[in-house]
Amino acid sequence: MCKVTTYFANDKKKRSFFTEIVYRVNETVVFSVSFLMNTFLS
Repeated sequence: MCKVTTYFANDKKKRSFFTEIVYRVNETVVFSVSFLMNTFLS
């Protein structure tokens, strides 16, 4: 685990780019799911 953490800490550009994508996808999925739930339940 430590080696992986060090690798990512050293490569901040790649890490921030990757986490940015992950967060965006997560937000989109959560938003879509909640939107669909609201639409079907109401």
